[in-house]
Amino acid sequence: MSNNQEIKTETQFILSVLKHIIQFPWILLMVAFGKKEPSELLNIYHEFTHFFKDAKVTYYLIIANVVIFLIEVFILIPYWHLDYFVSSPENFYTYNFISMFSHMFLHASLMHLFGNMIFLFVFGRVTEKYLGTKQMLLVYFGAGIISHLISAGIFLNTGIGASGAISGLVAAAILIRPFYLSYVLLGFPMPIFILGILQMFGDFTGFLYPDPSSNVGHIAHLAGYASIMITVFLLNPEQREEMKKGLNVNLLMIILFIILNVMY
Repeated sequence: MSNNQEIKTETQFILSVLKHIIQFPWILLMVAFGKKEPSELLNIYHEFTHFFKDAKVTYYLIIANVVIFLIEVFILIPYWHLDYFVSSPENFYTYNFISMFSHMFLHASLMHLFGNMIFLFVFGRVTEKYLGTKQMLLVYFGAGIISHLISAGIFLNTGIGASGAISGLVAAAILIRPFYLSYVLLGFPMPIFILGILQMFGDFTGFLYPDPSSNVGHIAHLAGYASIMITVFLLNPEQREEMKKGLNVNLLMIILFIILNVMY
């Protein structure tokens, strides 16, 4: 099993920050007496910067999305049409392969970008840590491409955004480490399998009962989740076995939730 040890879990990060906070008065005193270097007062700052950058592929994907969003807003929209770069039936059936990738880096608004990047940060870190960088990229771009093929090619939808690709990371993360605790999305610890299943449930109900006023691409998200059934075969046997165990855990938790919901 791949495990990028330099990538800290959110729990490890929080414990490290608490340790630095507790140590800070002592370090400050030692600096005052010349026993420690002043640079050690920046340990908390370094902890934060390391946390945001240690999952390098996830970090660079976020940077790429932000940079391309700025290009979209200040160059493409004022001086060029976006139609060539979006996921659409027209681009699909005219074999515009650029749009197959470019749509993943375009976003409809700042809030659209921000929401996607939060999910990319959380689920990308988990996938990159436990599957490895190359496998994480396979899952990410595999989900984005499959999402495009199904959404634009079959359901004839038009859309932009990284959410289809990120949905693949959501599926991979809740299978590979279902009990990984995330603090980022809700502000308190929550196993990511709960976050992932809630997200899937929301997309499934949104697809079955569409809201005419909503422009959320539920089918693109669902295709991204389902893509793991294909991209899993690009992983090594040990990783596939871990995901099989994670699937059993997720199914068991869903069954327990249904039973409790029926009982109470």
